Amino acid sequence: MPVYRGAKKAKRHSTLIRESVEVVALAQRLEEVKRILPGIIKPRCSRGEMSIKIIDEPACLKLVVHGSSAVQELRLYTNAHAVVRRELEKVFRTQ
Repeated sequence: MPVYRGAKKAKRHSTLIRESVEVVALAQRLEEVKRILPGIIKPRCSRGEMSIKIIDEPACLKLVVHGSSAVQELRLYTNAHAVVRRELEKVFRTQ
């Protein structure tokens, strides 16, 4: 599994599922995103396509990335939820 290294990385987890790599790369380019926190990874059966569920939380956007063999939570800390959500929806299939 890829390991996330970057300026906006939180100090805890750094492991990403393959499908989260593209999401994190986009988040790194957005200046509205202040911190990226990769979260837990849960194995799951293959469902086919990658998809992202975006959930608004007070300080961040919680993303649930569904991949081919696992699900991962990511948190993107930002003050501009709408801008970041719009950029994610332009590029990725969201639920």
